[in-house]
Amino acid sequence: MEIFTTIILLLILGAISTVGFMVKDAVKIPRSLIVENSKAKNEKDIQREAYLREISGSKLNSTFDDWIRLVTELDKFEENFSGKSGEKKLNDMIKSALMYGSERTVHIVAIMMQRLYKNGSLENSVKVDFGKEKDNTLENFELMFFISFLICSLKFDFSGYSIEPKDIIKTKINDYEDNTDIINKAYDNVKSMIN
Repeated sequence: MEIFTTIILLLILGAISTVGFMVKDAVKIPRSLIVENSKAKNEKDIQREAYLREISGSKLNSTFDDWIRLVTELDKFEENFSGKSGEKKLNDMIKSALMYGSERTVHIVAIMMQRLYKNGSLENSVKVDFGKEKDNTLENFELMFFISFLICSLKFDFSGYSIEPKDIIKTKINDYEDNTDIINKAYDNVKSMIN
């Protein structure tokens, strides 16, 4: 009888030990599942991004170039974006940004265009002149910052490098220091709209 009791006690001890190890490991299982799901999601995102970069690298480069050209050729803005051909060119640039840009890039384009529509700056032509003293308005600086934030986002999409929107503005405004109040206000306004 003692052997039988000893065997039962050993079986009970073995069962308790097994349950104890299972319970101890059971706590780790949800955490492991979360980690594995997170890894799988990250891997999918990386694969998707690599695929999109592979098939759209030149298109993203072209889109980035178009928006950079918009800032670097401010003196030709009205000439390049007036009338039906200017509207088509702007629509093509927007289309490219929507197709090849990141989620942030698309968000910036959407907010910028809503702002333009709301302010009536975009009808059959873009009616914004840059670089003229009388046009150093908050609205014009805000538009310049929208475009600068868009360029920064495209730069990050294309190269992974971050740049500052104010640095882009500084490349084209020769009286930056004279307009710091309005420039800072425009920067803050646009930053708060897109974040």
